[in-house]
Amino acid sequence: MTDRDHKEIFKELNSIKTEDALQSQKIKQMQKDILNIDKKVDRIENKLSLFIEKADEKYAEKKDVERINSIINKITWLLITPVIWTVIALVLNFK
Repeated sequence: MTDRDHKEIFKELNSIKTEDALQSQKIKQMQKDILNIDKKVDRIENKLSLFIEKADEKYAEKKDVERINSIINKITWLLITPVIWTVIALVLNFK
């Protein structure tokens, strides 16, 4: 191997390290974003639960409230599941 080959290999290794560092930063940012999404979903769930409790006390029958809760849970999982699978796919893809 020539000196030039060593320099090219060294440049390639540095490029790979830089790429890895950027991907690690992206993963950390995605984890923060997911945490923020989870917090927002929790806040929405809390607000909806409070709304349902108040509605239950004033207007609704218990089975209506349970049906609304079921719909809310389905919507929540519909929102969270793709985010979880995206993170899993990205983590497995970067390994």
